[in-house]
Amino acid sequence: MIDVSCPSCGETYHVSGEHVGRSLKCRRCERVFEVTVPGGAPAAASSQASTVASGVATAAPPAAATSHPVEVSDRDFEQSVLRSSQPVVVDFWASWCGPCRAIAPAIEQLATEYAGRITFAKLNADDNPRTMMTYGVQGLPTLVFFKDGREAGRLVGAHPKTNIKRAVEQLV
Repeated sequence: MIDVSCPSCGETYHVSGEHVGRSLKCRRCERVFEVTVPGGAPAAASSQASTVASGVATAAPPAAATSHPVEVSDRDFEQSVLRSSQPVVVDFWASWCGPCRAIAPAIEQLATEYAGRITFAKLNADDNPRTMMTYGVQGLPTLVFFKDGREAGRLVGAHPKTNIKRAVEQLV
């Protein structure tokens, strides 16, 4: 078991080492972050000792496949999304948005299903107004699909996983 702290509010969770690399939603501030172990210790080793781990999922280099949505911001949007060598689905969301929370499991599942072919990213609307304005996002949740650095489509509002998957399939 390892102790994981939310990078935003410091709330601590006691989790199994097998959860390293998965996303966790903080029950206090509702921020989504990736369970990590300092120093990159393997999950098996991390379950042997209690370590403090914290971290935010960040966009991986284009060649790396990630099976969880990565967090992007105004600061790294161009590099992580527009310059990505593979298509990117950006989930514009907010912690107070019920429909955003409703589609989060579908986004997580699709990120796993399409790992290595499509990157799934999450952009917190409250913390990143510049990107929201740039892409004219006015309702949440909004999924914007990017291919070759350009918008290739979007879905506004909560949609069932089958609808999201249909839109994602057009990117592959």
